[in-house]
Amino acid sequence: MNRRLIFRISFIFALILLGVILFYIGQQHKVFVDNKSFKDYKYINDTLIVKVDDIELKLRKNSRKVANVVGPKHKITFEYNGQVIEKEFKIPINQNAIINIPALINGDEDYISYDSMRK
Repeated sequence: MNRRLIFRISFIFALILLGVILFYIGQQHKVFVDNKSFKDYKYINDTLIVKVDDIELKLRKNSRKVANVVGPKHKITFEYNGQVIEKEFKIPINQNAIINIPALINGDEDYISYDSMRK
C-alpha cells in the first residue's frame, strides 16, 4: 500500500512538473521591431529585412512590425551597411519585447524593452 501511494504521488508531481515546463517553452510572445528614433539615434532610411527567428519582416523608416514567436529564447538578424548584425535575447514569462533597430546598430544596451502581455 505504501509503495503504491508513493508511486501515485510521484506520478502526479511529474505531471505537474511537465505541465510547467511545457507552459514555459510553449508560451507565445510578440516581438515588436521598431525603426523609429530613440534617444539620440535617428531611424534608418533604408528598408531593412529583419529576421526574428525564422519570421521575416520588411521594415521601412519610422515604422514598427510585429513577429509572433514561441518560447523564451530568440534571435534577431539583419544586414546593415554590408555588416550582418545578429543578437540573441530572452523574453521573460508573460512579457512582450520591443526592439529598437537604431539603438541595436549603435550598440546601446537599452535596445530592448519589455512590457506585459495585453489581450
